[in-house]
Amino acid sequence: MKSIIRARDLKRLINSTKRTITDGHRQILQYIKLEFRKGIGVSAYGCDGFSLVKASDICIDIDEDFDAYIKPFPVYRIDKKTTAEIQVVDGKCLITIGDNVFGFIQPKEEQKGVDVGKYMDEAKAAKPEYKIAFDVLKMIKVLTGVYESIPGNSDVRHRMARLTFTGKVNPLIIDAPDGGKAILLPVRDRYVEE
Repeated sequence: MKSIIRARDLKRLINSTKRTITDGHRQILQYIKLEFRKGIGVSAYGCDGFSLVKASDICIDIDEDFDAYIKPFPVYRIDKKTTAEIQVVDGKCLITIGDNVFGFIQPKEEQKGVDVGKYMDEAKAAKPEYKIAFDVLKMIKVLTGVYESIPGNSDVRHRMARLTFTGKVNPLIIDAPDGGKAILLPVRDRYVEE
């Protein structure tokens, strides 16, 4: 089981998903799951039990379908041509980038937990009432501002915020009961759906 991907694409997959994994007591939530599918590419999943992030990319080569579990690691000094070779052998995932080799012991079958890809597919398959597009960077800034306005924000009980959607072209209202409030205006959705 082996795949070759551009190192900068692997770095992007890791950076996209590492914020949603946790150091908690459940071992499986400490990993990024990489699903390699021949003819399709790779999907990376990060899950902390409350949120799930998926990022996808193409691979240069995948010899067969397989899954690998990795923990975030630094990918430094790479150019456009640098590749990463990922292989799973004898219960270990080995990633070779140039002269560097990173190794990760794979969780046992009973430790792998739920199929996060299945949950993502089910969530996407649900028929939405309507879709609203927002500028991601503006959303991060607004949510960060609301978070920082909450007194005692290190306690999970105080980190809650309520999102209110009142219509397709109306602003998103973000309300933290113990802290700040914000609104975020939608943007024109540039995705064309069939």
